[in-house]
Amino acid sequence: MRVASLVLAAFLASNAYAQQSYIAGTWNLEHFREGAKRGFPETSIRARKNSDYEFIASIITDLKIRILILEEINGKLVQLIDEDGEPFEDDRSPELEKLIGILGTSFDYVIAESGGTQRIAILFDTRFAQLN
Repeated sequence: MRVASLVLAAFLASNAYAQQSYIAGTWNLEHFREGAKRGFPETSIRARKNSDYEFIASIITDLKIRILILEEINGKLVQLIDEDGEPFEDDRSPELEKLIGILGTSFDYVIAESGGTQRIAILFDTRFAQLN
């Protein structure tokens, strides 16, 4: 699914649709890719460690973020299998998968295509928002 065609619909924990609103923020995670050189100049900040992922997850959790647009996310097109056993292609990010492993399985994301590895993604808590 492409970000351009993404629509998120808020819903209650009971899955009944409701008229709710959330503030959607943005966060440039500055070249969110394992081993990436970051900062200015590009070597001024060390590569991320597990503690950095935990710190990012703690901010998302502490702020009770439901929908977050992330910038400079590593991504690539991968082959997946749907519920019916049919193959399809989707853009995924190993780094966002690692972040979700810390945040919990209620989080999911969609990631946009780009001409390179830096992309835009929408991270959302599936208890409060779903793809439509």
